[in-house]
Amino acid sequence: LGITLDPNFTTNHFAYAYVIVTDNNTGTISSRVLRFTESENKATDQKILIDNIPTRDGAFLAGGLVFGPDDKLYVATGYTTEVKEGQNSNLTGKVLRINRDGSIPVDNPIPNSPVYSAGHRSMYGIAFDTKNKMAIAAENAPRYNDEINVLEKGGFYGFPYQSRSPPSTSSGLQTDNASAIMPVRTYNPPIIPAQAIF
Repeated sequence: LGITLDPNFTTNHFAYAYVIVTDNNTGTISSRVLRFTESENKATDQKILIDNIPTRDGAFLAGGLVFGPDDKLYVATGYTTEVKEGQNSNLTGKVLRINRDGSIPVDNPIPNSPVYSAGHRSMYGIAFDTKNKMAIAAENAPRYNDEINVLEKGGFYGFPYQSRSPPSTSSGLQTDNASAIMPVRTYNPPIIPAQAIF
């Protein structure tokens, strides 16, 4: 669902992918972040950087990947209603921030956690303006109000607990939460944003 090259690709030949996999024994569907090494135009030396990201088959998917100006890999994950308290207890509906080897940066907002921000839905687009180091994420809504959000370290963006949309519409999944960060742009009817780039 997402793919990006390492900023140092010409020297380390690393490529990254966000994929959905099915466990052959249990049938469980999950997502993972992989790193490959390019060698003679082939992907070699597969390494799993993040595994077992809960994923619902066919809905609330995500997978945007981008390197920030801080040389860290940012990963957009989708929210799944099949996970109890999904926004608090696991990696769904989050932007994750990791080092290129999969380790957790020491300056992440939650110690020993890859979580950079939470309260997201289905993010396919994530991009940095490297000049001012601002990041945006394009989110698909369940039914109303697709969003463009400016990412903040440790930020909470409300889903599924509050309606960040104008009061005239409601998805029925959200309740008011004044502490959530508001989007900089909403679209109703939805436009299904699928990528972001500066």
